[in-house]
Amino acid sequence: MSDAAPMSETDFEVTLRLEGKAESQGLLLYGFELVFAGVFRIMNVPADSLQPFVLIECPACCFRSRGRLSPRRCATAAFSRCC
Repeated sequence: MSDAAPMSETDFEVTLRLEGKAESQGLLLYGFELVFAGVFRIMNVPADSLQPFVLIECPACCFRSRGRLSPRRCATAAFSRCC
């Protein structure tokens, strides 16, 4: 999930949250929450494109490895069978 908080007219704090868990037979094996944040200065973007730009492009630009984080953490913790 992405969230953006305006800090000024051109600056936005963008937060990306990732949560995951593994269960077996109704028992929680593990759970995790990763939170990344960045501050972006956005200029020369039309007003009607600002929200999609901030909520989609900023997290994608800054957090490119997010798709590999969960499996890597699982494998490191010896939970590779769950991921």
